[in-house]
Amino acid sequence: MRIYFMENSKKARALEFTLALGCSLQCKYCPQEKLQKAYRLHKVRKMSMDTFKRCLSQIELGGGVIISGMVEPFHNENCAEMIKYAFDNGYKVRLFTSLTGVTEKDLDILEKISFDELTIHIPDQKFNSKFRLTKEYLNIFEQTMKRLGNQISAYSVHGEIHESVKDMLLKDKVITSSMFDRAGNLEYEELPKTKPKGRIRCMAGSATNIGIWTPEVLPDGTVALCCMDYGMQHVLGNLVRQEWKEIAEGEEYQKILKGFEDDSINNLCRSCSGAREEKNWPSSMVKKIIEQYNEKGVLPKKNAEKWREYIEAIANAKHIAVFGMGRLFYDQYFYGAWDEVMQAEVFSDNNSNMWGQEIQGIPCVNPEKLKEYEDLLVVVFVKNDMEIGEQLKKMNIKTIIPIMNIYSIL
Repeated sequence: MRIYFMENSKKARALEFTLALGCSLQCKYCPQEKLQKAYRLHKVRKMSMDTFKRCLSQIELGGGVIISGMVEPFHNENCAEMIKYAFDNGYKVRLFTSLTGVTEKDLDILEKISFDELTIHIPDQKFNSKFRLTKEYLNIFEQTMKRLGNQISAYSVHGEIHESVKDMLLKDKVITSSMFDRAGNLEYEELPKTKPKGRIRCMAGSATNIGIWTPEVLPDGTVALCCMDYGMQHVLGNLVRQEWKEIAEGEEYQKILKGFEDDSINNLCRSCSGAREEKNWPSSMVKKIIEQYNEKGVLPKKNAEKWREYIEAIANAKHIAVFGMGRLFYDQYFYGAWDEVMQAEVFSDNNSNMWGQEIQGIPCVNPEKLKEYEDLLVVVFVKNDMEIGEQLKKMNIKTIIPIMNIYSIL
């Protein structure tokens, strides 16, 4: 099987955490009853700090920690301390919260964290999410806007924004309100159903985290498929009792990988709006744009000149390298079939531990070695790529395409 980013890794690249069971919000579009029923024989209702630390040790340093899960994370009173511990130990933290249960002490901790992403779930007029709009909650909400406002990535709402918070919202933030059936776990008629065919990939996530399949850790260390697996249809293992490598090599995990390739294998992903058929993968869309340009001279009307620049750079390059062997690369290069578009013959990274290694038969070299390639195109697989771009230009490498630029114009 060719999905490299899930192979040969002793540790997970990212995990999502459900820190407690039993959510007071009881959102209309959240199948809490299904989760409660599936988890009923598990005794641990809140994750302990020891369990959190144990699970965190199974994520590679610098990897992703998503504090969200299937229940409001601050139903666990240690949530802020857990976030601090993860951040202080070098992990990239993303937080999704309704602020229910957040205290002023928590805010003192949170405002010292540099979040990779911070999304706030806000009240709606019809109370599709059962917020308790007390003076205490509204005070915490207002303080959060003031103290963490520059870190907020987006707001999420299950309907029309409630008037009690409308005037407190920061005007420059994205507000998302799309509803979905939680991979078939909800039966409301107004929610669209999906049954993707053929090869699929998980394309859930924000614009900067697209394509990340992140297993879900429940309070006792049980690992479910992801945050859509409310019925615990795919239990992958338990991180209190097992190492990540054992889970990744296990039967259920491998079944999921095979199910990405073979639609005769039934799994939850085949009912999920986050799953995309091959024709809708970003790499497939780019491949189609290149083919149409080569055959008919046609380009998308939007960003046509930028597409022309990128296509001609790929066509004119004698050699293609990919720079950046971090999480973005492992999450997306082979898994997202970018290798079929780029066909890079060499990889490079500033991490000297990578030099001399081969990935899928392709060598990873010292950046200085890139100077030896004539007419070289370097595709940068790094999110914050400005410094890398400057480094490559100083090496007199002139043709550079940041992969995030391609994502931004798709």
